[in-house]
Amino acid sequence: MQSKLFNFVTHTLIIVMWVVLIIGFFFVIPQFSFLQHERVINVLSWGGIFDPKTLDDYYAKTGVKVRLNYYTTNEELLVNLKATRGKGYDLVIPSDYAVKILCNERLLKKFDKQRLSFVKNINPLLLAHHFDPENDYSLPYMWEVFGLGYDKTFFKDRAAVTWDLVFKQPQNFTITMMNDPIEIITLVSYYLYGPDVIAAGNLTSKQIARIKELLIAQRSWVEAYTDFRPDYYLLSKNCPLVVTCLSSILRGMEQSESLDFVIPGNKVMLSIENVAIPVTCTDDTLVYDFLNFVYQKAIMKDHFVTYYSLPATVDVLQEITLIDEVKRLVSLPKEAFEKKVMFFTPLMPESAMHNLWVDIKSR
Repeated sequence: MQSKLFNFVTHTLIIVMWVVLIIGFFFVIPQFSFLQHERVINVLSWGGIFDPKTLDDYYAKTGVKVRLNYYTTNEELLVNLKATRGKGYDLVIPSDYAVKILCNERLLKKFDKQRLSFVKNINPLLLAHHFDPENDYSLPYMWEVFGLGYDKTFFKDRAAVTWDLVFKQPQNFTITMMNDPIEIITLVSYYLYGPDVIAAGNLTSKQIARIKELLIAQRSWVEAYTDFRPDYYLLSKNCPLVVTCLSSILRGMEQSESLDFVIPGNKVMLSIENVAIPVTCTDDTLVYDFLNFVYQKAIMKDHFVTYYSLPATVDVLQEITLIDEVKRLVSLPKEAFEKKVMFFTPLMPESAMHNLWVDIKSR
């Protein structure tokens, strides 16, 4: 009898235990589900901005996952943020002129610089430009200079590598051009009309017609419009000349001594890639922590070694190898630097630019 009672009690206790476990699984544990929620920073960025190894290291240190969403042009970024009003993103990486557009659309949140440990290390040459004079809404992360990558076995005389080789006929070789209409139109405007038209910020209908005529004529010797691995066209001998940014050629120069880079003319075309926080980001605590992490000296240096994009912080410059033209550029006083550089800028209405670009690409 006692044995039966013992078995009954034992079975009853087992059943009760399972019932408690089941109830706990369905009702108690969900109450603490916030402990299991993955902490995530959603970033809208160019490719090659953040090294996956850096993101893995950050996750290992903090448990915060950085989820990257990519775009290929500033126009794609602008369309995305205008459509969503920035919802769904905690951090974006716009180029200089895109910053100004996003500020005008009131899509960016003002930085609290007291929460950023690296601001004092940012190169002052890259601060206080027209697109964000006080750097209230954007801070430079990396920057590029644009010019011509070329094959030294094809062009023996470096001094002969000028914009004329890009825009004048006849040509006995093909070239690659960038794939961003704002950048191309800015370059052609500079070539045809000089820096004053860039400073003015707009083109006349007559100037637009002339630009279109030149680009249509040029189409016959353009092998490709691309921002992806233009150094490949040099290394493969498909093209002896490419219009691109310095980082693309530095990558190629690691593989072949026949590659070189030149910045033609008296002006330097510059692009600054910036970090910015969308106004819809309600909790930016993780974003500030992440920014303080990636702006560390060692990480900025590793970024240059991996991607060759120029770092925005001055404490790294002494530890990386720069080409002579960039060395001279970063040694300039602020006033002289501002006179030397130009930025890409929209010089015509968006609809007109789109129609022009479609017309040229369809040739």
